[in-house]
Amino acid sequence: AADAYEIYSDLSNHPLWSLWLLRVEEDEATRISKWSIRALTYTFSWTAETMERSMPSRIAWRSTSGIPNSGNATFTDLPGELPGAPRACRMTLQVSFQAPRLIRRVFATGKVNRFVQGVLERDLVRFRDVVLQQISEGSVGRRRQDSEVLPPRTEIVNSPH
Repeated sequence: AADAYEIYSDLSNHPLWSLWLLRVEEDEATRISKWSIRALTYTFSWTAETMERSMPSRIAWRSTSGIPNSGNATFTDLPGELPGAPRACRMTLQVSFQAPRLIRRVFATGKVNRFVQGVLERDLVRFRDVVLQQISEGSVGRRRQDSEVLPPRTEIVNSPH
C-alpha cells in the first residue's frame, strides 16, 4: 500500500494514468493543486486543497474553485493467503462531483455519472499498471519485488456542492 500511496499522492503523476488530465500542478507548502482536464473538446480547470494525507493509507481533497468536487483514496495492505504469497493492496476511490453546466445541458445526470465512473475505472486500471511498472523498475521509495496491486474499486457520487 505504501508504494501505491506514494505514487498516487504525488499529484503531478496523475496524467500518467488519466488520459483526460492535461496537467496537475501542486504547491506542497500550501497543499493547493491546480488541475486541467479536457472533455468534449473543452478544457475545464479547478483548484483543490488536500485536506488529509495519512501516509500510507489515505489522501482526501476538496475543490476550492472551478468544478465542485471532493473525494478520497484509501490504500490497504492485504495479507497473502499462503506463506510466501505476493503481498497485495487494495485502493478504494470515492469521488463526489458536480458536472460543469455545459455537460449537464448536453447529457442527463445518469449518463454523466456512468460515463465518469467508466473513465475513473479505466484510469485506475492504468494506475495499477503504473504502480506495478514503477515497483519493477525500483523507481518508488520502498521497492517491493513481491507486491501485487488488486483491481481498484470506485464509487461515484454526483452531488451538488
